[in-house]
Amino acid sequence: MFFDDATQCDDVAISPWEFHWESQSLTREASATGQRYIHHVERGSRVLLPFLCLGFADDVSHQGERPMAIRWRWQRAIPGALYPELAVAV
Repeated sequence: MFFDDATQCDDVAISPWEFHWESQSLTREASATGQRYIHHVERGSRVLLPFLCLGFADDVSHQGERPMAIRWRWQRAIPGALYPELAVAV
């Protein structure tokens, strides 16, 4: 999990290629922000996840509302040495 001063987020690596990320608490799937996350490829934008700079990622799946839980797939695998530190369980 990722912690900052005001929030606790369930943001974790779930494999060397995929990352589970939660949006801001008020983001709904139908909102402009939710749609921007889901349809970023066809809209011509790319996602850089704000965890560590591990490269670009694409939407794999998403569920829920306020916050949305999004599974991202990195275009390159997490380096082997970093994965154990970022993973839910190895």
